[in-house]
Amino acid sequence: CSAPFGDRVDARQQDNRRPSVCRNLFGTPDREGLQRNAEAHRQEELQAFRERYNFDPETDRPLSPGNYAWEEDSNPPEFYLRPPHGTQRPQRDERSGRRPNHQPDREGSRKRRPGPPGDLPSLIKAVTQAVKAAEERPNRPENGAEVQ
Repeated sequence: CSAPFGDRVDARQQDNRRPSVCRNLFGTPDREGLQRNAEAHRQEELQAFRERYNFDPETDRPLSPGNYAWEEDSNPPEFYLRPPHGTQRPQRDERSGRRPNHQPDREGSRKRRPGPPGDLPSLIKAVTQAVKAAEERPNRPENGAEVQ
């Protein structure tokens, strides 16, 4: 005795979803080793930048002697001062006529913030956060146990 098509009960349960599978192929990352490697790479890139451009981005000062003669421009073109597209233009300070040097609050934004080329400190911070997040995720059961 078979039930009509409309009265059949589906054997699959709609509300029972499988958990995501996260594979840990190479073991838990060595946090200190990653930090050391990232810091060593940052220092190498920083030194290469200093040698190439005769400028120290950490202190925001030119180095001497070098290939370039750095001069501060007291009146740069307006397009260097305006914020990236999609942000509101900062208001000029009434006393000095200059714009305040701050970025709008982007706490909820998932877009990468603009930065100078080779912005290693923010790259290192992002990598460190990704490693921490990966370590905090629950691992898959060991010894080939099946996920149900």
